[in-house]
Formats: sequence, C-alpha cells, structure tokens
Amino acid sequence: MRAFVAVVEEGGLSAAARRLHISQPALSQTMHALERQLGVQLLVRRPTGVQATEAGRTLLAEARAVLARYDQAVAAVARHAAVGARVLRLGIPLELPSDLLSQPLADLAVAYPDTKVQARHMSTAAQLAALRADQLDVGLVREHPIGPDLDAVLVVEERLGVLLAADHAAKIAGPDGIRLDALAGLD
Repeated sequence: MRAFVAVVEEGGLSAAARRLHISQPALSQTMHALERQLGVQLLVRRPTGVQATEAGRTLLAEARAVLARYDQAVAAVARHAAVGARVLRLGIPLELPSDLLSQPLADLAVAYPDTKVQARHMSTAAQLAALRADQLDVGLVREHPIGPDLDAVLVVEERLGVLLAADHAAKIAGPDGIRLDALAGLD
C-alpha cells in the first residue's frame, strides 16, 4: 500500500522508486502484483508517467486511511506493553517478501518470549528518519547510513547488476564494481 501511494503521489515509477529507495523494476513488479491480486487496473502507464485509474483513485483514498490507522494502532498498542515486557520496533524494506523473516522472527519469539516484535514495512529513508527520531529500534536498510549517529552492520549482501554504456562504466567502475552512489543523477 505504501508503495502504491508513493507511485501515485510521485506520478511515476522512477520517481517513486527513488523516494522509496528501491529499484524501479522491483516497484513495477510490486504494482503489477497488486493489480493481479485485486483484479483491476490501478495505473495507466504512459511515457510521461503514470496516472491512477478510477479504481486506483479509490484505492489511494482507502490506502491512505488504512496506513494512517495502522500506524495509529501500532503506536497505541506499544503504549500498553506489559511491565517487564519488551518491544522491538523493526523496520523492514518495502520490497522484502513478507515471509522471508517469518522463521527468524519465530526463532526470536521462542528465544525471547517477553519480547514483542512490531515490524513495519518502510523505505530506507523512512527507516533512517524513524531511527533518528527513536521510533524504530532496528532497521533493515538497503544502504549504509551516512553520519556517525547510527551504527550499521552488514547482515546480508545482495549482488545487483547495472547496465551502462561501456565507456561510461569504465569511468565510474572501481576494483569492486560500481558503487550505488556512483549512479546518482543517471537516468
């Protein structure tokens, strides 16, 4: 839902992908999967961007309401944690499959039965802001945070590919490949 809202608000998949700090193909797949799940076309794709269909506009209003209510519910429940109980507020990338963490979270529940996990799907930028505002305890982010105020530990490495003209790739490639930040400003 958060990804769909971002696409409509940004008016395009590329801009929304940048806002969400995910790849455009991953976001496109997410939108196609949402349309398949709901059985309706939500977006009209044009060379100049996307526009919500009537069904998309209906979903946009409902999604905003659902997301606002979800955030309120999570905050309200967190205030009622039992004395001695712990709450781990966990940020998860938007494009991470929901079942990927089910076993690690189940293992955590067995190892620490007094700890409740509140997982929220958020973009990297939103997670970093929430960590700095003390609204998250742990964030699974796709990029190393800049600055000394957050500690970061690599938990998994994802190999990505990039297609560039050979002469441009030769200019920005380093010994370990092409850094993500070297792609800033490119279409």
